[in-house]
Amino acid sequence: MTEAQHRVFLVDAGLAWRVVVAQQLRTFLASPLIALGLVTVFFGYLSVWGSSGFLWPLWWLFVALAGFYALLLGVTMLVSWLILRARLPVGSRFTAVQHERTLAFSGPLGEADVDYGTYQSVRRRRGFVFLKFRHSAQQTVLPAELFPGDEYERLVSAVTAAPPAPDVRPIDSAVQYEYTTDDRYVGRLARSSTRYALTRPAMLVILILLAMPGALGLLLIGLSLLLGRDPGAGFGALAFSAVVVGAIIGITRLSTGYVLQRQTPVGSRLGLGLTDTGLVLRLARYSSEIPYDRIRGVKRLREFTVLAMRPGRVMIPSALLPLEAESRLQFEIARKDHP
Repeated sequence: MTEAQHRVFLVDAGLAWRVVVAQQLRTFLASPLIALGLVTVFFGYLSVWGSSGFLWPLWWLFVALAGFYALLLGVTMLVSWLILRARLPVGSRFTAVQHERTLAFSGPLGEADVDYGTYQSVRRRRGFVFLKFRHSAQQTVLPAELFPGDEYERLVSAVTAAPPAPDVRPIDSAVQYEYTTDDRYVGRLARSSTRYALTRPAMLVILILLAMPGALGLLLIGLSLLLGRDPGAGFGALAFSAVVVGAIIGITRLSTGYVLQRQTPVGSRLGLGLTDTGLVLRLARYSSEIPYDRIRGVKRLREFTVLAMRPGRVMIPSALLPLEAESRLQFEIARKDHP
């Protein structure tokens, strides 16, 4: 591997938003726009050649659904942008090196060395390279500047020609603690991950703002009942908050569970190790090393433990980090913070 093939990319202020637009906007807009276009054509046909007596209710329903979808898209992109902005601080570095059998890359959250066979496809879009996992909806997203010219073609060829990587990676000498997943592991992890994500400050603010119309609606309903008036005025606001907040929670839970289920097959052996330089994670389909100076702290949530990063976080089974390992990790974190 020559030095010219070791590429470095520095994060700028607008990178987080560009990632959101490239990764989510197309996914959210493609199918719904086609469906909305077909509905518009259908309504136009009925308006010209059909009976118009029932069209206005349908149009209002159409407008309400489109508005709800636009709101959901906006909230999702805003939350993603807030998360990515924290995870991609300005001035941090991305690097990538193409080895014979693996792609080694690093970023603000740590390092990874992934078998080409782990990926199903490679695409370049809007200034980014998307590497889709074979067994998951998850993608690795890297700046396209890391793969200029022939290096991108070489990456495509390596992924296309590589045989599928094994589902369960071997545990090497860097790992001291192991955990084997059972058939209910993904469900438990998805519930814990969803609860934790929904209680983050940015998400809490958004949920509270969306719940405010419902609170006002409940107040109107209560006042109407006390004054003997029709309480129907408050039901619309209450229904709006219930549907939007419920949709956000439901989509977060379902999407988290879907990704985790595809990413972590039953019987996967997870591993964790503490080296002189960082924390090593061996997961079902990839491995990574997180330097100690990028770990801010440890928070136990009963069965699972959150490792707070600079920036971001990762959730692991608490069994992977027993008390003696946590004590050493806390010592290493403190030593890096106060050398």
